[in-house]
Amino acid sequence: MLDGMARILVIDDEKPLRVYIARRLVRDGHAVETVASGDEASALLDELNPDLVVVDWRLAQGENGIDVYEALHARAPDLEGLLITGYPGREVREAVARARLNGPLEKPFDLETLAKRVIQILDGRH
Repeated sequence: MLDGMARILVIDDEKPLRVYIARRLVRDGHAVETVASGDEASALLDELNPDLVVVDWRLAQGENGIDVYEALHARAPDLEGLLITGYPGREVREAVARARLNGPLEKPFDLETLAKRVIQILDGRH
C-alpha cells in the first residue's frame, strides 16, 4: 500500500459520522480530511490530492454521493472511492457498479470493516 499512508477525504453531511470515520483512519496512519458536501470536496481536491474518497450516498441539499465521486474522479482519474449508505438497494448497487465505485458499505458499519475495505481498495483489490 502507498508507503503505509494514504490521503483520504471523507464526505458526509453528518459531522459525528465524519469524525468517527476520520479518527479510525488517522489511527491507522492515514492523512484524513473531512467535508460535508461535494462543493467543499471539489474546492479541496487539487490541494489535498486524495488517494481515496469515502462518500455518503445521500448528502444534504439532495446531493448524491455517486455524482460527487464521478465529478471528482473526472478531475482526478486515479482517485478511488468507497460509497457508504444506509439504503443499499439494487438501484444503488447498480449505480455504484456503473460509476466503478467501491461499495456500497452499509450503515451502520463497524470501524474494523471500514478499515479492511479501505486497505483492500488502496491495495487494488476491489
